[in-house]
Amino acid sequence: MRRLIAFVFLLSACTTTTTTTPKAASNDELLRTHLRSYVIGFLRLNPTVNTYLGGSGLDPSLQEVDGRLRDYSPSAIAREDAWLEQV
Repeated sequence: MRRLIAFVFLLSACTTTTTTTPKAASNDELLRTHLRSYVIGFLRLNPTVNTYLGGSGLDPSLQEVDGRLRDYSPSAIAREDAWLEQV
């Protein structure tokens, strides 16, 4: 009887159950959302890179950026700095 109890105890200790917590899933989704937002913003600010990588295939809103050059004006750099601080 002792061996049976020890065997059951050992068997239960060796089995693993994987549970996914909703918090972990929501953190993954939150990270995915932030990364996507960053990539789209980066491609919008760097239209040449967007065109090379085919960014409009990632997000249709990037199609309006295709064929443009990066804006190096002081106001555009200030907007980019503000975006980077926000991100």
